[in-house]
Amino acid sequence: GISRSRLGTVTISSAAVDDALGWILLATVAALVKSSLNGGGMNWSQSLVMLTETVVFALAMVYFVRPFLTSWARRTVKNPQNELSLNNMALLLALLFACSIITNLIGIFAIFGAFLLGAILSDEVAFREAVSRKFRDCVAAFFLPIFFAYTGARTDIGTLGTPLMWGLCGLVLAAAVAGKFGGCSLAAWLTGSSPREATCIGVMMNTRALMELVVVNVGKDLGVIPDSVYCMLVIMALVTTIMTTLILLRAMRGTGLEPLINSSGFLKPRAA
Repeated sequence: GISRSRLGTVTISSAAVDDALGWILLATVAALVKSSLNGGGMNWSQSLVMLTETVVFALAMVYFVRPFLTSWARRTVKNPQNELSLNNMALLLALLFACSIITNLIGIFAIFGAFLLGAILSDEVAFREAVSRKFRDCVAAFFLPIFFAYTGARTDIGTLGTPLMWGLCGLVLAAAVAGKFGGCSLAAWLTGSSPREATCIGVMMNTRALMELVVVNVGKDLGVIPDSVYCMLVIMALVTTIMTTLILLRAMRGTGLEPLINSSGFLKPRAA
């Protein structure tokens, strides 16, 4: 229930902006790299065309397609059960693949189209919850394990076979934690949060699981991330995700998160 708390809302809102900017930067890098693959060097005219097409597609989705989709999304859940029908679920999947195909044809990865479709419908709460109920179990039980297994299969620990490489891995982890945990905690403290609240915001912002693993897989597919750096970034994503709960349970004391976490049954009393 912490997502409904003040600290949870601040963190989720910040993470949403952070991810959106991250996707924009990733799309830009993908367009620049892909345009340089054909000619062996940076093709600025082709890069500009790809970036222009991406921006036009995004603007069209936001300003022209979104009004129709939001109207459709509201109609789909106007039933006693607030559930998606089979036809509407099939239409949603068709829209998702259509957006993915468009961004793939532009020259950037198909995931950007899917992300943009989800982003423009993210404020339709009832529709979002209905979609989540339909797809949550399938995604959690099937697609998510496949994605993590795929990432794990591409991770070669042997590329960090020297003390120097492990030292660089430690520096990558330290820079990541200092940048996000440290930066977000400092920003929260400077804007009025108590030290413990700022720490909670920082540690929740610091976690990196799905988004960062998608980014590093895209980077590897583009050929801009070597195997050793890929391994470092995967380790960074895993460590920063695992450390979240451990630190949060200690930092939550005296904040609005403490009663929510205590009442959730997450912390089970130890046997005497």
